Amino acid sequence: MTRIYHSGFLVETENYFLLFDYFKGELPELFGKKIIVFVSHGHGDHYTPTIFELEQKYENVSYVFYHKVSTRRENNILPVKNHEKYEWEGLEIQTLQSTDEGCAFFIKADGKTFYHAGDLNWWHWEGEPEQFNEWQKGMYRKETDMLKGKVIDCGFVVVDPRQEHNALLGIMELLKKCEITHIFPMHFDEWGGIEAIKPYLEKGELKPYYGRLELGKESIIADI
Repeated sequence: MTRIYHSGFLVETENYFLLFDYFKGELPELFGKKIIVFVSHGHGDHYTPTIFELEQKYENVSYVFYHKVSTRRENNILPVKNHEKYEWEGLEIQTLQSTDEGCAFFIKADGKTFYHAGDLNWWHWEGEPEQFNEWQKGMYRKETDMLKGKVIDCGFVVVDPRQEHNALLGIMELLKKCEITHIFPMHFDEWGGIEAIKPYLEKGELKPYYGRLELGKESIIADI
C-alpha cells in the first residue's frame, strides 16, 4: 500500500495494481499485473489527463472514472455513475455519490475490500449558511449508510485541515457504521501536509482507532 500524494494511493493485490485519484507524485514500477486507474471526479487535485500516458509504458492498463471526467470511451475505460454496481476486469465496484463532485468507490479485488472516498465527506464549513451545512450532514449520512455493516480492509477517508475543528466529522461518522482495518486519512497534502491534520487526529474521539491509522509524510506500506 503506497501513499503517493494528497488523495492518491496505489494498492497492490495478488493480480492488480489499483491506482486512485492520482494527479502528481512519483509512481513505482507497475509491471506484471493488471493496472486499474480510478478517478472519482475531475477536480485538479484528483485527476490529470497524464494518467492516459501509462498506456505508453504498460500493456495492461484500464480506467474506471466518473462519467463526467472525460469523453474518452475506449474498450479499456469504464465510465461510472452514482449508486451503481459493476463487475469489470474481475473486480466488483460499487459507487456512492459525493457530497461535492463525482463519486466514491467501494471495491472488492482478490478477496480484499477497499473504500476510496474521493471528495465524499461531511463538508461542514464555518460561515456557510445553516441550510448548506444541514444538507451536507444529511447527504453524507445517507451515502455512508450504504457501507453500514461492511468490513473494509483499507479505507481512504477525507480529513481536511481547512475544516479545522470539524475535520473529523466525516471519518467519525463512517467509523460508526463499518469496520475499517487500515484507515488512511487523506486530502491534506495540498493544505499543509500531515502536520496540519495531526492536531485533529490526536483528539480523544479517535483514540480507539489509533492502532488502525496509517500515516506518513511521503509514502507508507501496509500489508493486508
